[in-house]
Amino acid sequence: MAPRDKVKNPAYQLVDKATYDHLPEPDWGVCVDLCDLVNAEFPTYGKDAVKALKLKIQKRHRPNAQSFAFTTLETCMKNCGARFHHMVIAKDVLGEMMRLVLGGKLQPEVRTKILELVEEWATQLPIHQARSISHWSPYDRVGVVDADP
Repeated sequence: MAPRDKVKNPAYQLVDKATYDHLPEPDWGVCVDLCDLVNAEFPTYGKDAVKALKLKIQKRHRPNAQSFAFTTLETCMKNCGARFHHMVIAKDVLGEMMRLVLGGKLQPEVRTKILELVEEWATQLPIHQARSISHWSPYDRVGVVDADP
């Protein structure tokens, strides 16, 4: 059973390390360690990893940590499989991402990253997962129009 104390929970610890806002660049080793933990013990740590990442994504006042949270989330989405994808959807991480975009006050690069991730997931995940993601229609909701006719 996962530790109840977030400070002692390995998923929260790894997310804290991966999103430390004084890192010069993403710590890929920690991102891989988080993926390994989630894949090895999903029932114990999968939900915790998603919840921890969602908390970090919400930190607008720490744009570096927020950016690293998106990088870590992207890494987990690419490496942790369908159970992780379902948990991201169930915990409304995508909704939180779109609320950030729609609410404004984001660094332009963070806003762009959110839109790129949602678009990528909507087009690359299996159809049953993509339907849950694509209902956000990120570009339609924020007024981004494709320049190609």
